[in-house]
Amino acid sequence: MEVMPLFTEKAQSLAIMLQTMNVVKVVVEYLNPGQIPVLLSDAPLYAPLKNIHFTMVATYGEEKLFIKMSGLYTELAALRMVGKWLQEIGWTFVVVDAGVTAQGKADSVLKASHIKIS
Repeated sequence: MEVMPLFTEKAQSLAIMLQTMNVVKVVVEYLNPGQIPVLLSDAPLYAPLKNIHFTMVATYGEEKLFIKMSGLYTELAALRMVGKWLQEIGWTFVVVDAGVTAQGKADSVLKASHIKIS
């Protein structure tokens, strides 16, 4: 569910986040009774949503709503982890020594700096 275009207020406001969480819960319960709703969020909203998730356990606990970071950030974290592994085994040296690319480009791939997040 995309929060930004639905409301004129800031998406990070507590009222908007609670309202969104309630709407998601009601819609999922109507469409799939008994299923735990899953709410995906990008980084700016993920931390406040998880804060609500942990402080209001009776209403928004894990048995009521599952909050997950969206795919882009999950993929970015996975790419950075693979980059650390490749860096440890000397991948940059091998690629540069073979003449495939320059040192800077090889390092930027390992750090996933080619992904731009605005």
